[in-house]
Amino acid sequence: MKKIVVVFFVLMLLAFAWSGTGQAGGWAVITLHELPQDVHAGEPVTVRFSVRQHGKHPMEGLETTIRASNGNRSLSVRGAESNQTGVYTATLTFPTAGEWAWSISAFTMDVPMPAITVGAPRTAFERLLASWRNAWGRHIPAAYAQDAPSSAAEGKRIFLAKGCWTCHHHAQVAGSFSTNNGPDLTTFAKDAEFLHAWLRNAEQLTKSRQEWWMPTLELSDNEIDALYLFLRADQ
Repeated sequence: MKKIVVVFFVLMLLAFAWSGTGQAGGWAVITLHELPQDVHAGEPVTVRFSVRQHGKHPMEGLETTIRASNGNRSLSVRGAESNQTGVYTATLTFPTAGEWAWSISAFTMDVPMPAITVGAPRTAFERLLASWRNAWGRHIPAAYAQDAPSSAAEGKRIFLAKGCWTCHHHAQVAGSFSTNNGPDLTTFAKDAEFLHAWLRNAEQLTKSRQEWWMPTLELSDNEIDALYLFLRADQ
């Protein structure tokens, strides 16, 4: 009798542990808030990103790391929690000019981001001039490219940076991890007006669905336009 009770107790513990693991889930969506712009060697650039478990729940208290490489050069920077739940920041200083591949690691994920083209070091006068232009609104802010012309290539970068590929397959995007929970977007056939309306209210439109759910990412009009051009590029 004692043996039966012990076996039953062990089975209950295993069932509880399995259930807890299933509820916790093993993946998350990492969303870069802004694509870095106007990056130069030797100058710090701060990036912000969100981590949502299953694309839904902002995750706090995580250890996050950004890794970047260019040839035989590499750098690694730890992220820090912001005062907003699930949002982290990290400041990178690229030592040399060139195209740098980089990724964000958080939770169980190591997510590749669009490559950053780092410009040559600027003189003190050039940095001062850029700062002056930014302050007076005569130049696109480094962290926001709201007025930059939309293009399919930029849309692909946004598709990667915002974490869309984590849940949506697209034939032009190869990811190291994808759940394919959402619709396949390789043959997206809706118009731009539909995409704007959907992305503005994604959370409300999908919260009652059982098979998949999508957050509202607060994308700019230009970002949505670029995504649309990317999704319709081969059609």
